[in-house]
Amino acid sequence: MTMEVTVESGDITQVQADVVVVNLFEGVTEPSGGTGAVDAALGHLITDELAQSQAFKGKLGDTLCLHTHGKLPARWVVLVGLGKAEKFDDTAIRRASAAAIQACKTLKAKTVATLVHGAGIGGVAPDTAARLVAEGSVLGHYEFTKRKTGKDAKGEAKPEPLAHQIDRLILLEKHTEKHPEKYEALKQGCQLGLDIAAGVTMARDLVWDSGNHVTPTVLAEAARSLNGGAISVKIYNQEDIEA
Repeated sequence: MTMEVTVESGDITQVQADVVVVNLFEGVTEPSGGTGAVDAALGHLITDELAQSQAFKGKLGDTLCLHTHGKLPARWVVLVGLGKAEKFDDTAIRRASAAAIQACKTLKAKTVATLVHGAGIGGVAPDTAARLVAEGSVLGHYEFTKRKTGKDAKGEAKPEPLAHQIDRLILLEKHTEKHPEKYEALKQGCQLGLDIAAGVTMARDLVWDSGNHVTPTVLAEAARSLNGGAISVKIYNQEDIEA
């Protein structure tokens, strides 16, 4: 099943989702922006946890899961570390997004809403930030289970069920009615990120599958499916190769 990823306008403290994802740079003790808004709505629970926690310091990819106790429409908040601000880059956004979505899977979430990491205080262009969040989230959600099998009650092989899958991820941006150009940039960036992630996923499926399933014919058909638009594909047969 494919996780749906969309860009929407809304308030992270009001969105209807199972989990909301916010972020924090390493060393920050007083959240601001969307994270600060969620912190305030929770009675400064995030600030209190930062003061007491020895496990979460905002290092890149670290996550902290907090129950909202009914103070938000969402049941859980996932706080993800962005690492040091001076080292913040494209890779950091991808890694943080992947770590956050994996934490959401452990919470059995079906719908997740996330801040667009980097698009605020991070100073990253909206389209770039949305592309990286979409890309990192989809690839963090990915698992190869095509050939995994378990056993039924009779001891016979059967396909292994997929691990928990998230149905929908919302990239949330506030006040887009005041900045329609930013909203469009976010949507375009998100779509590009999904396209890139689809290509990586296709490659992973081919690489991680067994050789007796991914035959030369299967590889040729996979390549042929990409033909069109800016991509031109030519399949060589044995005679072409030997010529």
